[in-house]
Amino acid sequence: MADILLKEVIGFIAFMTVLFGFYLRWRSLKRIKEIPKKSTDELKSIISENGNTFLYGVAIRELKCRNEDYGAVLPHLIDLATSPKKAARILGWLWIREYFPKIEQKIEFNYKNPSDESISKLRNLKYDELNE
Repeated sequence: MADILLKEVIGFIAFMTVLFGFYLRWRSLKRIKEIPKKSTDELKSIISENGNTFLYGVAIRELKCRNEDYGAVLPHLIDLATSPKKAARILGWLWIREYFPKIEQKIEFNYKNPSDESISKLRNLKYDELNE
């Protein structure tokens, strides 16, 4: 009897986990579809928020299509690219490569296993860009 109850509880937990995953995906896709409707100021506020990295790429792409300045996000992308977390490094470097190709030309950076020297160079570029 307890064995059947345990299986039902585990099944319910698995079902709720899958359902929650679908809800998160739906909410994320809904937020992405709303980006083109946002004003330029709203897009710039998205890229200036350090906590919402999920929408950075979409917001930057929309600003680029509108021929607006999106350079304010560069310091945060460099922070992501030099992060100890591999997923953040990959995301940060891919966005730098796509939206700031001149930086990619200035430095050789292996986002999978960056050397201390390349991290240092990238961080120095961050401060150089802030001072310009």
